[in-house]
Amino acid sequence: MGMVIGALTPLVGIPLTMIMLYLKAIRQSQESQETVGRRRMEVIEKDVRRVGERLDEVERSYTTKEEWLRESVHSRHQLERLMEMMAEVRTHLDNSYGIGAQLANATRAMVELTRALVEMHARTNGIGSAGDTDDRDE
Repeated sequence: MGMVIGALTPLVGIPLTMIMLYLKAIRQSQESQETVGRRRMEVIEKDVRRVGERLDEVERSYTTKEEWLRESVHSRHQLERLMEMMAEVRTHLDNSYGIGAQLANATRAMVELTRALVEMHARTNGIGSAGDTDDRDE
């Protein structure tokens, strides 16, 4: 029995060793292919995420016709309100300029009246210019 085992050992051992080395090489190849496949999948996942982000940016950047129309109408309403407010402010300014002009005219009239009163008071009290005293003497 020992001879049979001794004779069969090289016949079985060498092919068995070759089979083990072949299976080990296949396993290493599969592991390297799995690593490469995993890296590729990670790259693809990153690219998919980037594409999704870009699509979100495009959706934010470009609006539909309805949204654009709605925003345009809203902007137009705001512009109309602003124009109405400006017209109202202009009206108030015009009114205040009119009141200011009237107030300036009234102030001028009051200053002239005050000068006239001061001159009359000066004449009645004998205080005046030489031309004023000559007029009184005549």
